[in-house]
Order: sequence, then structure tokens, then C-alpha cells
Amino acid sequence: MSQFRTKIFPEPELEFGDQHHHPAPRLGLLQAGPLQTNLGDSIKVGIVGSALTKENSSEFLSSIEDGFEGKKEKHPNLHPDFPGLRNKNPYRCRFEVVAGEDGLLTKNQIEKIIKEQSDIRAIEMAVDAVMAQLEQLEAHHDRPDVVLVALPVSLTERVWRKERASDGVIDNGTAKFGASKGASPNFRGMLKARAMDLRFSIQIVWEDVINPDAKIPRKINRVLI
Repeated sequence: MSQFRTKIFPEPELEFGDQHHHPAPRLGLLQAGPLQTNLGDSIKVGIVGSALTKENSSEFLSSIEDGFEGKKEKHPNLHPDFPGLRNKNPYRCRFEVVAGEDGLLTKNQIEKIIKEQSDIRAIEMAVDAVMAQLEQLEAHHDRPDVVLVALPVSLTERVWRKERASDGVIDNGTAKFGASKGASPNFRGMLKARAMDLRFSIQIVWEDVINPDAKIPRKINRVLI
């Protein structure tokens, strides 16, 4: 019987600023900053959300400039200090919130989506509402580089879809992932697909990230949003 030989390949080196190399993306950024970014550059950020989540998002982005203390009690390597964005920070950029007057999901819009009886229709309404604000930001004279979609908890609960075992259909040994018959569409997937032609990227943000008082129900699968 022939022997099966194994080999461990070394971790590939990633390139960062000042020709610095490191295998870990996060540590490489902390030590040398990103590649091909000049000191003083800013990232223009737009925000879509309720009045409260827009306000909390702006405050969170502002607090990032001062940095965060890491979690030292357990697994300190997984939760290092964040140096902030002031002075000559390793990330070599700062956040600039733009188009603050746009991106508002009104209380009336949110309530209509929450009260909608049909899951499919509620998700479609939510995607349409967010897309309308994204398109306004796209047309803004000071177009952002990235837009945070900060959904309030109530809206997150309404558009969340529980993954069903039937969503992954096995056909000749191959898993085909998609919405099964009668299943609600995936909010995140629909929004990402609709937003593909926009000239900025979007990032969906959970409200409990920007607001410590917000509580996301544990039953919600965070991977979906």
C-alpha cells in the first residue's frame, strides 16, 4: 500500500504600505496601513436608515476617529486595540459623512413595511425603500464612496428570513442554494443585486453595532443581513 504524504504550505504574505509584508490582514494594516493609499485621503460615507440609526451611525463614525480599546480579558489577539483615524493613523484615511440630508427612511415607510402581512411583499417594499434612497445618493453632487444601510431593529426583524432546510436542494450530489417554492426572498441578496450598478459599495449595518442599547433578537441569523 502506498503512503499518503501531506505537506503544510506556509501562510502567503500579503503586501501593505511601505513594502511591508505580513500574513495576517488585520495586523498588517495596523503595522503599515493599506497599499496604494495616500496620507490624508478620506472615504466619503453616506447613510441610509431611520432618523435614529442615521444619527447613531454618524456618532459611531466620529467615535472611530478616537479609536477603541481592545478586549484584553479573553483572546486579546482577536480583539486588539483600534488606533483611531486621527493624525498619522496606520489606515491613512478618515471618514467623511456626506449628503446627510438624504438617505432617510421615514417612520411612516418603516411602519408600513412592518405591518405588511405578506413576507414577500414586506421584503420587496423594504428593498424598494432603501434603493430609492441609494439612488438619491448616487445622484448627489457629493456622491459617497460607500453607503451604510443602518436598519432599525424593528425593520431587521421584519425582513429577516429563516433559513429552511429545503433551501439547499441536493441534485445528483450537488447542493443548489436558492429560495425554495413558497419561501420568502432574501433581503440582503435582493438589495445587493439591485445595487450592483451603483457607483459606490454598500454595507448593511446592525443597529446594535452603532447603538449599544439596541437588542437584536438572538433567533435572527446574523449571516443573512
